[in-house]
Amino acid sequence: MTFAEKLRKFFQDLFGSRYMNNLELQLFQLRSDYERRLEERDQTISDLRADLAQVKMKLEGYELVLLPITSPVGKLFAPKREPTFETVIGPTPGSWQDVQQKWYAQQEAEAAKENQPNEIGIREEFQQ
Repeated sequence: MTFAEKLRKFFQDLFGSRYMNNLELQLFQLRSDYERRLEERDQTISDLRADLAQVKMKLEGYELVLLPITSPVGKLFAPKREPTFETVIGPTPGSWQDVQQKWYAQQEAEAAKENQPNEIGIREEFQQ
């Protein structure tokens, strides 16, 4: 081996090993950075899925509680009611609704009687 070869080998060993160590260190840092970003991405995805599940749960609660009562859209989802015996023939005799209906019918009959013209064709209020 000549002096030039020995000198070249010396410089390769001296600087080459530092350069290789530096490259290996950068490669390790890049891999660890990549793995850390993958973990952050997985954590973000799991957090978003948890938030989505929580929002869906709240939305279902609101739909069950608020929609059928207050919104016109909720009426579309309200269960359909079959006609009952009371809606077909009217209120049961003696109930408060029955008393109200009789009273309103009596009031309407009296109002119609007052507004009808007599035999001459003049209403009673104009006869005075």
